[in-house]
Amino acid sequence: MGKGKIIVNCRDTYIEDLKHYYLNDPEKMLSNVVFYELLSFNKQLAEEYFSKHFEEPAKVAVALKLLKDFDIGQSPAENSYTYPPFVLEIIVSIV
Repeated sequence: MGKGKIIVNCRDTYIEDLKHYYLNDPEKMLSNVVFYELLSFNKQLAEEYFSKHFEEPAKVAVALKLLKDFDIGQSPAENSYTYPPFVLEIIVSIV
């Protein structure tokens, strides 16, 4: 196995610069870098996420209640994607 690295970043502009640097220059040796975009969660996906972390439905309910306080208000629809992944992880650590 080779030595691999995983970089997690939440800045779109930084990621775009990396993509340009590594993928658009044929002279770079790191042209095999793969970029993944983590999409936000909607309410249903957040509930599924919390259910996988907590066995008790009461803890899932507490997590969903906390999630409302973190709502960044991108869209009023319940199934829209409004919760960044790191917010759900913060809530899991709190609960």
